[in-house]
Order: sequence, then structure tokens, then C-alpha cells
Amino acid sequence: MRRWVVAVTAGWTLACASAPGDGVEAGAEAPEVEVPEAPEPASAAPSFVLVGVTAGDAACYLELKGPSGDPVTMDADFELCPGGAHDATGLVGRSVRLEKKPLQVMAPSCQGDPECTESVTVDAVVGLTPAG
Repeated sequence: MRRWVVAVTAGWTLACASAPGDGVEAGAEAPEVEVPEAPEPASAAPSFVLVGVTAGDAACYLELKGPSGDPVTMDADFELCPGGAHDATGLVGRSVRLEKKPLQVMAPSCQGDPECTESVTVDAVVGLTPAG
């Protein structure tokens, strides 16, 4: 039976030690294993300035100013549209962080026809939180 002891050192390396009798020579130097860097904290996620919120045929559309100041339009859940359960219009003019996930929306080929059943999956904004 092999017992693993994991230790994190200042250099972010892992070392393993073996139990006596498991075929590993006592005092042998443990191999170094590279540990991936920790992900950036959520507070380091880019923020956008919400410029406007518009209801469209296929989705709600957020007009944003990106981190570099460039205008950006993103698909969003209808719940973020004016009058929706999570109406985002109160955040217009504020710096926000985006929560995104895949969302099914009406396909462009539907051309706004409410009877059309075609859909596409897009990476859409499903939530906004004020930044900093």
C-alpha cells in the first residue's frame, strides 16, 4: 500500500513520500511536479460600463463599454430587459461584471417571427452585478 503525503512549498512544488516497504528507497529525492497557477479572483474579472438595455426579437441586448472603452453589444437573457424579473436598466451608467452561460435564443433565420421554432445556442449574459 502506498501513502502519499503532499506538501506545498514556497516554490509551488509538490513532493511525495512513500511508506517503508513499498519499493521506494528511503531518503530518495521526491520528483518535482509543477502546480498550475491559481485562477484569478472574481474581482479581477473585467468590468464593463452598462450603456443601455434593449429588448429584441431573439434576446435582450446589452450595450456596453468594454474595458478598453470600445462599444460592445452582447446577447442577454430576457429577464434583464426592461420589465423583466431582473431588469438591468437601474444599472445603466454603472460599471458591472457579467455572468454568462450558454442560452438558447431564436435563430436569426426566424427574422423575428414568433411562430418560428428554430433556435441557436449563444453565450449570453444571464446576470449583472455592480463592480467594485
